[in-house]
Amino acid sequence: QSQQNMYYSKNEREPLIDMIFRVNNGYDAIQSTIAMVHGGGTAAIRKLKTDLGLADNETLRIFFVVPWCRYGKFETTPVNPLLDEQGLDNVFIYHVGVSSNES
Repeated sequence: QSQQNMYYSKNEREPLIDMIFRVNNGYDAIQSTIAMVHGGGTAAIRKLKTDLGLADNETLRIFFVVPWCRYGKFETTPVNPLLDEQGLDNVFIYHVGVSSNES
């Protein structure tokens, strides 16, 4: 369940996310892109977590949303920025493919 506000970065070149909103157990962040590769570095994730003041009992979910035709080829750079990283146990990354077919 989300709260009332969605936040957008004032920096149009924000490297990690396009928008973020508060949910009951933390934050959901969204990056929509048509690129085949998108930066998702550990330093940027740590900075976002710090900027949000994310508590240990809260989660940060980052959704990379791409057109379905690119879904199978899309990757973050690095490919798995959370692998073997201490202090990011409450951060999760999801890749989401969106169909362009209209009903």
